[in-house]
Amino acid sequence: MIDLNFTGVERIYMRISLLFLFVLSALGCAQINAAESMLLNWKFDSPHGFGAFEYDASGNNNDGVSLWNLVGYNGGVSWQPKGGLVGGAGYLAKGVRGTMSSKCDMSLPEEWTLSIMIKPLETKGRYDNFLVFRSSGDRQKDLFSLGQSNYFRATFDTDGKKKTSQFFNSIMSSENWNHLAMVYEKDQVSFYLNDKSQTAKHTIAWNPQTKAKFIITGLKGQSQNRLEGSLDEFRVYGRALNKNEIRQLGTKEYYEKETVIPVVDSGMGYTAWLKGGKASFKMHGGLMFKNHNVGDVTYKWSLVSQPKGAKGRFTDPTDPMTTFTTNKAGDYKFKLTASNEAGKDEKLVNGVVFVKDKGPANPKLYTMPLDRFEGRMVGPHPQRAVALKGKSIAPIAYWSFDEPVENVAKGTGPKAREIKLPDAVTYTDKGKIGGALHLVPEHKKNAVLDFGAFPELSKEFTISFWVISERDDLKAALFHAKGENNKEFWNLKNYHNSSKIPNYSAVRFDGEVGGPVRMEGHWTHVAFSYSKTGEYRKLYFNGWLVGSSPNLPLSKDATGTPQLIFNNIGDNYSLEGMIDEVAIYDKMLNNDEIYKIYTDGVTSLKKRVPVDPYVTRAYTEDFIRKYFPEPTASYQAKDFGEDRFEGGNLAPYTHPRLNFTMEDLPPIRQSFIKTQHGHNNFTFMHLYSRTQFGQDLEHYTPNTRWKKDVRNPMSDPNKNYTSDVGDRSCGRMALAYDALMRADSKLARKLIENMVKAADIQQPVIDQGLKIGFNEWQGWYHSVLGRRVTQVMYDYLYNWMTEAEKKKIRKVIATATAGNWSIGMYAMPALYAHRSNWEAWITGDMMIALQSIYGEEGFSQLTYDETARAVNLCAEIMNDPESGAHYEGMGKSSINSTQMSVLSRMQPKGKKTISNKSLYNNVAKFHFHICVPWSNKLVMYDQMNGGNAGLPVAAINAMHYAYPDDPVMNYFKHCIDDGAKSYTSIKPRTFAQESWILSAIYIQDWKGPKDLQEHRKYAAEKAGEPLGYFSDFRGQMVSRSSWEPDALQLNYVARVIKGGHHAPVKGYFVINGLGRQWFEFRSRDNHHSRVNSCVTVDGDGQDITVARSLSYSGAAMTNGALFDVLSSELTGGYRHIDNKWSTLNYTRLIPDPRPWFDMPKQYLVHWYTGDRPYAPLMDDYDQFDPINYKGKKEFAYAYRSAAFARGKQPYIVIADDFKKDNKMREYIWHAAFPKDFKTNLGAHKLNGDTAILTDPKNPTQHMFVKMIGYQGEGEFVIEHVVPTGRSGKEPNTTKMPYSLKFKNKTDTAKFRVLLYAFRNGDPLPEVSGTDENYTISIGDQKDLLKIDKPSGKGSHLSFERQQ
Repeated sequence: MIDLNFTGVERIYMRISLLFLFVLSALGCAQINAAESMLLNWKFDSPHGFGAFEYDASGNNNDGVSLWNLVGYNGGVSWQPKGGLVGGAGYLAKGVRGTMSSKCDMSLPEEWTLSIMIKPLETKGRYDNFLVFRSSGDRQKDLFSLGQSNYFRATFDTDGKKKTSQFFNSIMSSENWNHLAMVYEKDQVSFYLNDKSQTAKHTIAWNPQTKAKFIITGLKGQSQNRLEGSLDEFRVYGRALNKNEIRQLGTKEYYEKETVIPVVDSGMGYTAWLKGGKASFKMHGGLMFKNHNVGDVTYKWSLVSQPKGAKGRFTDPTDPMTTFTTNKAGDYKFKLTASNEAGKDEKLVNGVVFVKDKGPANPKLYTMPLDRFEGRMVGPHPQRAVALKGKSIAPIAYWSFDEPVENVAKGTGPKAREIKLPDAVTYTDKGKIGGALHLVPEHKKNAVLDFGAFPELSKEFTISFWVISERDDLKAALFHAKGENNKEFWNLKNYHNSSKIPNYSAVRFDGEVGGPVRMEGHWTHVAFSYSKTGEYRKLYFNGWLVGSSPNLPLSKDATGTPQLIFNNIGDNYSLEGMIDEVAIYDKMLNNDEIYKIYTDGVTSLKKRVPVDPYVTRAYTEDFIRKYFPEPTASYQAKDFGEDRFEGGNLAPYTHPRLNFTMEDLPPIRQSFIKTQHGHNNFTFMHLYSRTQFGQDLEHYTPNTRWKKDVRNPMSDPNKNYTSDVGDRSCGRMALAYDALMRADSKLARKLIENMVKAADIQQPVIDQGLKIGFNEWQGWYHSVLGRRVTQVMYDYLYNWMTEAEKKKIRKVIATATAGNWSIGMYAMPALYAHRSNWEAWITGDMMIALQSIYGEEGFSQLTYDETARAVNLCAEIMNDPESGAHYEGMGKSSINSTQMSVLSRMQPKGKKTISNKSLYNNVAKFHFHICVPWSNKLVMYDQMNGGNAGLPVAAINAMHYAYPDDPVMNYFKHCIDDGAKSYTSIKPRTFAQESWILSAIYIQDWKGPKDLQEHRKYAAEKAGEPLGYFSDFRGQMVSRSSWEPDALQLNYVARVIKGGHHAPVKGYFVINGLGRQWFEFRSRDNHHSRVNSCVTVDGDGQDITVARSLSYSGAAMTNGALFDVLSSELTGGYRHIDNKWSTLNYTRLIPDPRPWFDMPKQYLVHWYTGDRPYAPLMDDYDQFDPINYKGKKEFAYAYRSAAFARGKQPYIVIADDFKKDNKMREYIWHAAFPKDFKTNLGAHKLNGDTAILTDPKNPTQHMFVKMIGYQGEGEFVIEHVVPTGRSGKEPNTTKMPYSLKFKNKTDTAKFRVLLYAFRNGDPLPEVSGTDENYTISIGDQKDLLKIDKPSGKGSHLSFERQQ
């Protein structure tokens, strides 16, 4: 803009200046007056490699914005901070489909000029339209486009007239910068390429009223013809430049000397509370970049708008870091102007002053009703337990059958009656306790017992009795309650063929609640209960709750007073055996009371035990105290930034609160602008959300919507709604973040209005679930809230909402959570509970929902406490505190640190879950060691489809923020934040277990060497991490020769503890070396030992039984150790014992001190419900013989040892000792090839006991595999894997992957395999000796290897370095 208000002196000065410029022009040295004519100036000088905006340096705010074609696919334009002609450059990488577009509409005058510097990736003659001016009114219409197909061509389309001008045939060099310019004049257009130019006449007048956007694109055209490469100095002038001016724009010297208009930074946004009638903002103005030639800069703040009656003022408007104070709540808009001798730049920025919501004095919180019983899980209610304290209990009727009277059984208790015994029933003194009734029914001789009428049997009761069956067909009828119309109120039957367990039948209470039982030849204590309160039923065997469920009403067909009957008429399905100690109570007894009756008899129970009887929990209080004490968490205090996770003192109705507060926002905003990590995170959120919904959010919708074409959605709300849980839901969270960070009230209102629309659908869906008694968060409420979207947006946008909006959305969150249940709640603090990622993810999201409304109307403290406990226990149990090994498979990297970080804000100092040692070591140790040598972004994976997986980005964000000075955390942060590629592949979803969006504010730049590989070595040295890793918890050894990318690495996984997503592949190995993977882990979907690097016998392999660790020695225990050796027993898997080890500690080397590790394994907790044993309590667990155990199959022994030798020539030894029986069988040693080995099968050389494999991508690299010892006949072969039924492939299909196999015919298999990675010219191993003593020589390195014969502890490998 030109200021026309000149003084007289200024007019004289301007005339002189113009004359001087005229003279310079005549001499060919004219300087371009940018302030006079420049419309756009993109210098691409961002200091960051990843970004969303290219800030305009023309002073006209024609900023560029990066546009992505798709989320997670290469992104768009990136930046090269030192890669430009001068300063930085823009960069379109290979395969990029994104674009750079001017953010706002522009108009061009009748004459204009554009100029750009380009260095393409390739030198070629075709680039489809790479620079366009796209109409704002018609996005399919390009008013101007520039492209090349040998000849450069420019196409103009204005006012319905289309004209293409073709210019010379030339190419842009990929070695040098190319200057392109276009000058559009009224009657001609000129094109410039470096020193060439050509002019073409035209008759199309440019329409200055047309609105459009400039786009530098990699989007248009065929993939092979898109522009890819570097961009710099893109400019648009509002006049026709002459040739001399164009020539200057093509020189480096011009840009080095040019004084550039400053690009001003007015800050991201400003928010504050109004306190005592005052509010203030600390302004954070300045320059966006400091590397431009801007010279001296002056600043000026001005107030553009403020609420009516506000008296806002700046302390010093010329100070970019001044303070603004005001007296009114509402929206403010500020402008910061930066000026220098070249011109000025202005930026607007928002501010909002909020009034803190104090909420009602006594908000109505949710109180769990005493009679609320729903779903498969009912937790304890404190008031139900307290109500029993001090109360007496006695049966209303009790028959001990200890006093025989002819044909009559007498009872005690107020409602007991004499039972007339039929002919088929007699007394016996061989009862469980004293006497008993002996029942021997015949076809015409009944053994039916009538205990009399009891109204309690249709209201509330417990019946306890002992029974033994003498039949051998598992048939046995038990009790039923018969109405006066001969219809049954309920029955307790034995279903002889339904348990599917040998020698076990299944007793069921009305067919609904039941479990397996062995009554044949075994005295069995049975108790069952019913209460009309909650329609609750329970069934006990031998003192243990085996089944329970609420909402199971009695039959409505029966009428009158129930009559208690035992047995059936005749002998079909009738009990033949004995019954003893029948007691009827008019109360529902609890676990402890039933267990006391079981152990001490009916007469021992005289006082109620104050334990809630209406729980689904199976364990007694004594058992819980013995085996399930609440764990004492271990924390990693060193380097922990505890103060970063404060927020538990916030009052209800104060928002934001989940992972930051209003007071945290100013430094967060600054970090988003000034730090690399913050800039990258905020950039990604912007690009991610706009890719989903459009630059102007034109595609934005509520997260929860009615499905299309549903005429009456309220007929079944749960079936008729849809809710986003993928990319779009996370995009909404990012937008809520954006609104808060930018103080953008307009955006906030748009989001809130759509939240209200969603709430109008969410509420009836939630109400429907509550009405039918569905209490599982995961199956209903988690989804309708969009996983975590609703609660996070409620927290971030709360202060913009009206009271009605707050109330509506709060009710959605409150009713979806209060009193409901999620995995891990009410669970015992032990495995197998608390080991699933589902718990920390799904229950963590429920915890976040509750924390978002903490203390507000409808909030449930009891539900919150249980979700918080579950998440906390998951942190402690899901990973091993010492080794950090994950209970689930490698690559299941979602440790849910983001949810745990939110919880940590509510926890006291010293007890913050985010600092749990298990979480810390999972990243700092486990993930650090399972990283492959050649990549800093991949970890070895043994889940789903096998192969390798990426690093857990969100977890690393959170953990590095928690430990900003930790060397390994800094290294991992470097891995995930080392440029644009680290972000363009991210795909946040609320379905994902970790929340990347929640982690996005955990901003901390990494520290350490700039080279990633050097950073890895630096981190290992500073952290003191050895070259070997061992996890006793998991039975896993990871060894490497060095921290170099070409290091040899062995990952040996015996797997001594059962986890989710497991497979029959215990003892598999993965080998990496020379920058590649030689043997991999394959998909568990094939589900057979032969798919992976295991041993099979006559084609048969393992079941899912875990291995046993026998011994370990190596670098993880001894600093600087040359040899790592882990020996394991795999016999249980080959015997198919179905994982029935006696205890968890039995498979470990060092016993874990936690009591449940030594608890009989049959009592281990169910992984999902968490309050009952994992499997039915059956006798065969108690009878497990840890020495001579047997399984479904006979197998003498199976041992595998893995050894790693470091040194100048590192190598690996795998030693196997297998024997099924004394018969000759085919033992096959398998090693799983990576997929690319299928492409060069002919290059591998096999010669009997030796295989030399060749890298398909680098034929100078090899893997030497030598069977240095074996028994019988055998040779190496390469064959494809024979598929299993689970793979869905036909047998023997060549579509299956290939493996290296050593086929051995023998009665006793002894495989001793040496594996050595080498390059052409490297020395090869020479091996001498027997199968007990070997000398291994490689070059000048010489080792002695001794292998002990197999014994009860397996083979033992010992090494000695000779030279």
